[in-house]
Amino acid sequence: MRETMRPVSLSRVVETAYFGEKSKIFTSQDLAEFLSSSERRAKEVADEMVNIGLLTQSEVNYSATPKCIKFLGYVRNNEWKNVHELMMDYSFYQVFFNNLLSIEPATPDEILTSLLTSALPFNQTSRDVLCDWGERIGSIQRNIFSNQYFAIQKGDQKFIPVFFEIYKSLNVKSGLSLRQRYVEIPKVREFLCQQIRISRDDFDTKFIEMCMKNIGKIELSGAPVTTYAKKSAKKVKNVHFLEVSDKITMTLSSNQFLNGVTIGQKAYYYVAYHGGELND
Repeated sequence: MRETMRPVSLSRVVETAYFGEKSKIFTSQDLAEFLSSSERRAKEVADEMVNIGLLTQSEVNYSATPKCIKFLGYVRNNEWKNVHELMMDYSFYQVFFNNLLSIEPATPDEILTSLLTSALPFNQTSRDVLCDWGERIGSIQRNIFSNQYFAIQKGDQKFIPVFFEIYKSLNVKSGLSLRQRYVEIPKVREFLCQQIRISRDDFDTKFIEMCMKNIGKIELSGAPVTTYAKKSAKKVKNVHFLEVSDKITMTLSSNQFLNGVTIGQKAYYYVAYHGGELND
């Protein structure tokens, strides 16, 4: 029996779960045809799905479990928190996530070092696969500037005090006049999300709300579409789900260009604070 985790992408998990729901009973050869892969690779995917608890195996045949049907329902409804909770029954994902909670924020190397002390046989590949799963599901996030991962926990720290702290740390002044420099919203977003453990979407909602309540105290500015400031060395991972007749597609995209925020029909990339107490 294989001890290590097989490297299976989240899209393959979803596609195989869909095929299991549709086919009821199938072989690795049937799955290979559906996935347009080799039979060896299809068997590897199916066997890992058995370990996750989404498939059951009887001799050469596989079939979907009730957990698999539940998993697909969560994916179809974009209930990623429920997907995370379901995946917590899978030993490798559970140990990975709990290890991250104990050391966060942590770089990939720090995560692997911690995982290697666990009872399960982790390696660099399994760490990378699980980091990818976590980012796609939305249970974890990576600060692309510090390359540190952390779990999304919707912390109870107040947004505005932390915004001030992050803004001041990034608001480097230079020159004899010591004039204030506009700070890039994506940088504020990445560090603030890490500090209070919220998602980028939650940041955008709270940030826009703060700006709308404090017009005149907080100023927003745009940037040319081609500005190099928008490009990052690390990528922000996204997931897009589409189901059509006889096929299910889960596009896992990675965006190397960081976005600011959009209010109405206008996009903004920089923020400046001009003084005064902010309305919460």
